[in-house]
Amino acid sequence: MKARTERLPANSRISQQSQERPVNPDLEAPGDVPDTSAAHAQNDAGNKNIERHELLKYVLKAHLTVRAENLILGNVTSLRELASLDFRSLLALRNCGWKTAREIMTLIENLRESNPSLMPIPTKQEMLSDLRARIHHKESISRETLKSALVLQPSKESLSLLPFFLDKRLPFLSEDDLHPGFKADTDVGELFISVRSGNVLRQIGYERLGQILLTPHSESLKQCNFERSSLRQLYDVVQDFVLNGPDSSYGSQVDYSSFSGMVRSLVTEVKLKKRDQEMILMWLLPEENNLVTHQMIADRHSLSRTRIEQIIYKGFRMLRLPTHAKRLRSFWNKAAEIVRSKGSTITLGELAKAIADEFQWDTSPHPASLKRFISKCGPEELIERLGIPKTKGNQPPLISYL
Repeated sequence: MKARTERLPANSRISQQSQERPVNPDLEAPGDVPDTSAAHAQNDAGNKNIERHELLKYVLKAHLTVRAENLILGNVTSLRELASLDFRSLLALRNCGWKTAREIMTLIENLRESNPSLMPIPTKQEMLSDLRARIHHKESISRETLKSALVLQPSKESLSLLPFFLDKRLPFLSEDDLHPGFKADTDVGELFISVRSGNVLRQIGYERLGQILLTPHSESLKQCNFERSSLRQLYDVVQDFVLNGPDSSYGSQVDYSSFSGMVRSLVTEVKLKKRDQEMILMWLLPEENNLVTHQMIADRHSLSRTRIEQIIYKGFRMLRLPTHAKRLRSFWNKAAEIVRSKGSTITLGELAKAIADEFQWDTSPHPASLKRFISKCGPEELIERLGIPKTKGNQPPLISYL
């Protein structure tokens, strides 16, 4: 049976009183210069004793539990330091559970009300972190307090207060209560998520990002075909979309310094074997101004032509997913603008030169290489305007026009 912690006698706790500053007789002689550094050190020690004495009197007068008293007196040295604590910092103390933290927080709130000058102005991050901890531990939070936190510019801390990340339904919140930076009116189709996840969200009835943010994520997991991996992806995408904007890429940035650099930065992000990525790059990019065929790739890797076609087909099937296709949003928009301005009579050579001028590339893409890239990864409108026929391995991205 655990022994109960004994409360120390009050007289022994208050026994440490501030001492009078001792007088050094050697300094009393005329003409001697006193040591001011030693005097300041003695003054600081005396002030600390006074602050400690005030803390002891306040804590003992509150009649707290033994555990709460010992936690305060063992970790705090003044009333100002006590007033600066929040719920999260209390839970970080050793042997402090949420019940004891609530007891101490009640004492702190009373102290702040009676002595407003002791309370420092909290930073935005500290305020939001404290709110999340109090909600997580089922502390009572007023609606106005939470709403006032969500009208601020979005941050990682304010996102954690939303029902989707908190996994707690807050029925009094609406999309109108959110700062415009949360982009609550954004269509779900603008998010860089997989087709399956997007279809599940639409089946639930989610059309806007705000509906996702105001719904606990556990409700999404109840849906068929929506697994933990889909939830983790949605977590990352929503956070990245809100904090970094709709133009932020999923994964690393696309290299627009040249056509070959752009293609390489796109292909290397696909979850394929390095060998398979190299095969796709060989087929897309010309060698010495000549394109490589499936048979040439098969001969180099000692594989059959059919196997090479399967690997390349699988790679482009993955590249057409929204996660990767939308990374080239600006490239496809520029290419479509050029085709619309020149008309349907534009040739691939003219298009390659116009794209190189638009992106300020030193060399233009090989027309046949550009045709392969557009036919495998380009939007449907661009493919139709250029008159590229559709085949089994030549389909537009699994998204609407970028």
